[in-house]
Amino acid sequence: IKAMERATKLQQPFFLYLSHYAVHAPFERDEKYYQYYIEKGLTPAEATYASMVEGMDKSLGHILEKVTALGIEQNTVVVFISDNGSSIHCPQNLPLRGFKINPYEGGIRVPMLVKWPGNIPPGSTSSTPLIIEDLFPTLLQFGGFSAAEAAQLSKDGQSIFPLLAKRKAGKRKSPLIWHFPHYYQDEPY
Repeated sequence: IKAMERATKLQQPFFLYLSHYAVHAPFERDEKYYQYYIEKGLTPAEATYASMVEGMDKSLGHILEKVTALGIEQNTVVVFISDNGSSIHCPQNLPLRGFKINPYEGGIRVPMLVKWPGNIPPGSTSSTPLIIEDLFPTLLQFGGFSAAEAAQLSKDGQSIFPLLAKRKAGKRKSPLIWHFPHYYQDEPY
């Protein structure tokens, strides 16, 4: 929040990357919210998980409130995404099969939310497949790089800027492939 305030005061564009550790193992309850969920009848493990989700949600809410308070909401793009499906110790991404580290959709398919006022209509959806590596060239385009410059700088991803700006998906230049070469909870795939 202080970095956003400083950049706004100096009238400078900024890039804020915030990687919440919650919701992730080790699961550590957020004391501010834990008791509420216990009183709602959740088990201690469920209440811990729920308190972590609420803590992350409140943190993101504070950031979005500050963006609005600073008057930069119309000129700010917000992207929210997870890196993988839920842990085997958490609720499953139903109706998808599998968990984190599984090659099934429940392990690799996650929601991504993008807020871009004036460009993406609230509540709109897309079923276009993408991969997290696509964010780098996309963010380069948000930062003023041309599509060609973004493509040159990113060998792994493909910009989804056209999908966000025009809601038209381009053809992928390469297939989406997951390679998990070591033993963890499952066999390599």
